[in-house]
Amino acid sequence: MIGGYEVKTEGDAFMVAFADPCKALRWCLQVQVDLLEADWPPELLRSSVCGPGSSPVTGQLLYKGISVRMGMHYGPMEGEQDMVTGRMDYNGIPVIIASRVQSLALGGQILITEACLEGFKNAESVPSDDYAQAMLMNPKIINVGYVRLKGIEAKEHVYAVYPGHLAERYIGPPEGSTPLP
Repeated sequence: MIGGYEVKTEGDAFMVAFADPCKALRWCLQVQVDLLEADWPPELLRSSVCGPGSSPVTGQLLYKGISVRMGMHYGPMEGEQDMVTGRMDYNGIPVIIASRVQSLALGGQILITEACLEGFKNAESVPSDDYAQAMLMNPKIINVGYVRLKGIEAKEHVYAVYPGHLAERYIGPPEGSTPLP
């Protein structure tokens, strides 16, 4: 058990909170692999958007079934108990940043902020089972550049992350990003 907490859903989106970015990364990587390996109904796999897709270079299966886009940000959040559900709800700038980063992602892609990378670096110095498990998936981290997020003044430095064997999913930076010098 990774220990994430489903905070709420909005439409087809889920907001999930974790104690640290290593747990969140481990969960995101595992979900991407699990979705690819799921036993999807044949009728779904016959659709143009959910059918299998392989790398034209290596032949590696990159897509099959439903593709989910994910976004991560790490930072202190304000929390309060929802009076209807009794569950904790979170708000504040970190939640807005995570939501905006997720909206830039493509199906099958995990986008993270620089703050997440800083959180991973802290985990490297302390033995962490969650960090170790995430690293077993040999994640590929690609520097996308700086993006302007709606409602946020400063540009955010964003990275695309894939389980190592799915790194060929990367097709380029999101629209409106600025490459690093």
